[in-house]
Amino acid sequence: ANLKQIYCAYGAYHNNTINKWVHIVFVPTIVWTVAVFFVYAPLTQFPALTELGESIEQAVGLPEGVAAPTLGLPVMLALGAFYILLEPFVGLIDTVLLLGAFFSANYFVLSFGSDVAWKYALAIHVFSWIMQFIGHGAFGGRKPALTDNALQIFSAPFFVTMELLFMVGYRHQTHVECQKEIDRRIAQWKSETTKKSK
Repeated sequence: ANLKQIYCAYGAYHNNTINKWVHIVFVPTIVWTVAVFFVYAPLTQFPALTELGESIEQAVGLPEGVAAPTLGLPVMLALGAFYILLEPFVGLIDTVLLLGAFFSANYFVLSFGSDVAWKYALAIHVFSWIMQFIGHGAFGGRKPALTDNALQIFSAPFFVTMELLFMVGYRHQTHVECQKEIDRRIAQWKSETTKKSK
């Protein structure tokens, strides 16, 4: 897969402006709450990672436990690496944001306590998904991309960052080419939907 394939596949389901902004706001909250859930899966069986986390905390002056390794760390790094392969500049931005989600999730659980933090995160997570479905149903006029391909869920953070950068003129020609392909896919989908309804 390449940048255009990933962006266009996801963009064909997210071409409405309001729906785009719903995703721009709530995809990050979904990613962050997932990072919070991962805090409950610590990687204490890897002493080297624990020592690395402690070294980072001491070097940067972070509170104790903020860099403690959890399952979120390899997941965020893997996603970041995938995005870097698609588009290095966007991928680096996303990697920084994903690591930010990892550190802030640890801090959140430390601050609110493990007995309560997951409840807040779950409420935010569920609300974010509800808003996503409202965005599709009320404005997008098309079911979410993940209902056709569950793997599309991993494209969402990349799409959001790419969309914001496109809005400020980044890689304008690529944006134009992608939008043409998205329009083509939507037209094809509408045509096939019309045929099925007859």
